[in-house]
Amino acid sequence: MKISDAVKEFIAIVATHFPPPKFDDDGTKLAWVESMQRNLGHYKPDVLKAAADLIVDERGETYGTRKFPLPKECRQACHEVISRQQAERRSGSLPIGDQPSPYANWRETLADELIMTPLGREAKKRRLDPRPA
Repeated sequence: MKISDAVKEFIAIVATHFPPPKFDDDGTKLAWVESMQRNLGHYKPDVLKAAADLIVDERGETYGTRKFPLPKECRQACHEVISRQQAERRSGSLPIGDQPSPYANWRETLADELIMTPLGREAKKRRLDPRPA
């Protein structure tokens, strides 16, 4: 099985701080590396690099954390990175600070139109309208 460069880099970054297990022979070491490839090989290189950095930066100081993380923890870090990337992409479409929303005008117009309907007048009577009377 060919080991991708991205998985090699992931292992190298994490192994700098959390040493991989000791292996009795080359066959066991090869099996471990192939297992890491099977578990992580489908992630994009930028996700793997960010996940390795996340593990190094945020892994807690609890029992057993001085060892190389198990594949499950590595996958969880990858999923966390993907979630953060998706959130960043979504947040790019939101207005920042005082920047007006491109949807503000039509929403305000719609609210003005709706408040003039019988249901809107009833809401105003019951003081459900947040605007001042």
